[in-house]
Amino acid sequence: MTALLSRQLLDQFERDGIVFPISVFSAQEASRFRTEIESVIKDCGKGPLRRLDSLHLFFDWAYQLVTHVALLDTIEGLLGGDLLIDGTLVFYKPPHDSSHLTPLY
Repeated sequence: MTALLSRQLLDQFERDGIVFPISVFSAQEASRFRTEIESVIKDCGKGPLRRLDSLHLFFDWAYQLVTHVALLDTIEGLLGGDLLIDGTLVFYKPPHDSSHLTPLY
């Protein structure tokens, strides 16, 4: 499943620098990746774990996520074909959690 980007989405990206939502994964794939992330959160023990860095270096499923053909094709449609995965970052916020992310400027 490859997300084909409409001219409207491409124009929005050019104008705003962001486009969402873009469906890239099947429901089954998205469910699998979510389950894997939640498993990592659960296995890390107590405490409000909110930031997960470089998962793709430690977990095969995370590497599969960031190198997924549909994801890379979609990004290529926005940025061009010369891509490099330099890092991965997940901010975890479960449903009904009152915490928020404060941007660093």
